Amino acid sequence: MNSDDIVVCLGKTDDSPEVIRLLAGLGVKKKPKVPRGDIEARIDIMEQGLSLVFEPREPKTSKLTLVAVQFFSGAEGGSEKFPGELPKKLLFSDTQTEVRKKLGKPGDTMKDLWQDIWKEKGLLMTVEYSGKGGQITMVAFDVPEDD
Repeated sequence: MNSDDIVVCLGKTDDSPEVIRLLAGLGVKKKPKVPRGDIEARIDIMEQGLSLVFEPREPKTSKLTLVAVQFFSGAEGGSEKFPGELPKKLLFSDTQTEVRKKLGKPGDTMKDLWQDIWKEKGLLMTVEYSGKGGQITMVAFDVPEDD
């Protein structure tokens, strides 16, 4: 499964056919559920270098919306490398300079976290690096709350 197959499900609810298919394809057997006292349901599939985040987008609803996905390089431990293709022809071996050549200047940069952020098609795309001039450690997509 490639990143585009997952990113296309962002903004869809956990009962949509696309999300049901996605979760089944990833081997997830249980429907996401927000733990008591929490604001989100997180499905970490670290053996596939992947994390999915679901949130209720309406008050008093049991429907959860897929609002974020993170693809990990496995470089920082705690997860394996995401085995599929990354979006925008990015490679985990790309440095910040190479990413910016591919994607253009980011809309925002969080220097203390080694992250660049782009907004496009209603999504925020964050690329995190292993340090100054370092390679990609994580690529994330988020649905902003106001979209």
